[in-house]
Amino acid sequence: MGAYVSKGQCERFHSVSLNCSLLNATTPYNYTVVGGIHHREFEPNPDVAGIGILFAFFSVAALALLISLIYLLLQTTKFMHFTGVDTWVQHEVHQLQETSEAQERHSYRTTWADIFEGLILSCSDQQVFTSGAYALTLRYAQGCKISAYHYNIVANMMLITCATHLISITVVSQYWKHKMVAAFRIALITGLYIVTALLLSNQNASEELVWPTETPRQNETDTLLVLPAACFQSEKGNTGKTFGDTFSDADHLGNMAIRKSTPSKSRIVGWNFFILMILWYGAVIIAEVWRFWLSWYLRRKVHNRFPKLTAWIRTTDKWIKRFFWVYQFAGTSFCIVAITKTFLYIWSLRSWMNNSPWLRKEQDETNPENDATSFGQLVPLLLTLLTVFTALQLIGDKLGDFWNRVKKSDTEAAQNYGPDQQTTFQGRPGKQDDTTSQGLPQKVDYTTSPARWEKTDGTTVQANSIPPTPIDESIDLQHPRTSTGPSPRPSPRPLYPQ
Repeated sequence: MGAYVSKGQCERFHSVSLNCSLLNATTPYNYTVVGGIHHREFEPNPDVAGIGILFAFFSVAALALLISLIYLLLQTTKFMHFTGVDTWVQHEVHQLQETSEAQERHSYRTTWADIFEGLILSCSDQQVFTSGAYALTLRYAQGCKISAYHYNIVANMMLITCATHLISITVVSQYWKHKMVAAFRIALITGLYIVTALLLSNQNASEELVWPTETPRQNETDTLLVLPAACFQSEKGNTGKTFGDTFSDADHLGNMAIRKSTPSKSRIVGWNFFILMILWYGAVIIAEVWRFWLSWYLRRKVHNRFPKLTAWIRTTDKWIKRFFWVYQFAGTSFCIVAITKTFLYIWSLRSWMNNSPWLRKEQDETNPENDATSFGQLVPLLLTLLTVFTALQLIGDKLGDFWNRVKKSDTEAAQNYGPDQQTTFQGRPGKQDDTTSQGLPQKVDYTTSPARWEKTDGTTVQANSIPPTPIDESIDLQHPRTSTGPSPRPSPRPLYPQ
């Protein structure tokens, strides 16, 4: 993507002649005319560097960060359990010891966990397609036209997207719940990571001109940022060489590539964050392999064959969940730093260009890139509202499912005290309840609601406890005071555990 869009290729294959000349140079980086562009002649590009585009990318990433932080912090409280590993594991192993109240609490916590994870995935999915569209535009529509300034902005917005995807796969424990969707999502994200690697490594491709990645100082008025990006690119791809230099040895990786963001001859802003994201994916792969193995080990009932290993898993279950929480929190913290630093870099570039003498402005001296009403900016801005609709739908669906499960469990609990435990109520001696039953025991229909039952004579009885046990046949119903049998009405037990 853009790695092979050089000056020569633009002239041969696209019939686009590029002016990469530097005139009236007084110092190596102080030019009056750059690429034939004079002051106030540099064309703005709102559909690439507009304020609406920037905030569309950043707001979705910030929302994913905020939801992830709230989600992880809630896991340290009593309102939610740890979800670093599959949330069903502890319930699957200890379900026989759980009370109905514990099961209901587990279901409630899982419902909110599903909502948080669904919102994080929604943010990631939204940026997959938005960033993909910009990558294709950069390669085909504007490959020979885009300036180094706008190229830097697009490359770093892609870096923000990569961080958002890293959050989703790190924090969402049910990422592979729908395997086909997850595989398709991973394929798209992998493609975007490859595109980002190409965009960043391009800034290290030219043998003649050094790519201007740094933000000029406020007192500088001349820059190479206004030159076409193709002027700095080579006809041969430089991605392999850049990665080779980055991982040439441990000292160069830690000191140059990560600390100074300089893989070889020139500094690439954001290269250090990109390398750390790739390395973090190694931790993600290890975590996913553990989740898959633990899921297979428990679901296939293999744990019955290895009692010692199962005992160790049960003993260390709490610490395993805490370890996964630390792993998730560390990944989220890293993404916070990467997204914040990248956003500040893009903002500093835009601020400098807005105050520089190069940009062509409107007649009222306003910057077209600061007007978010163009079609190219409104579309990604309005697409961010999809996250709001996703949130409302998730909350409605999950809470509806939760209350349906609660009602179903209550109904099943009531039916457990139904026809199989039918009993009789003793009437008062000597007093007739109706013309068909004179002080005799009457059957009660327990197949209705647990709080109200109907007698066979049409009357109803209110019950807030388990029905009494059947009356012993040795009791004299006509003379209960002279009976030697047990009490016909034992103390009731609560219907639902407190």
